[in-house]
Amino acid sequence: MPTYLTALIERSVQASLVNTISRTTEHIAEELAADLLRDPEFRATMRTLVRAAFEQALTELAHTAPPPTDPART
Repeated sequence: MPTYLTALIERSVQASLVNTISRTTEHIAEELAADLLRDPEFRATMRTLVRAAFEQALTELAHTAPPPTDPART
């Protein structure tokens, strides 16, 4: 059975490990994003995909959203 001190040490080590892994993952993601954004083909493809997604979202909103109301008429 671990002692209180052992449990504190284990929690401290776990927290430190999670923090280190989180920072490392964020750093890798930033480097990857920077590399990808330097690629003109990737940027063009992403621009096309994002525009298509926004168009689809706007179309869906236009069909499902209630019509706007005029606050002056209420």
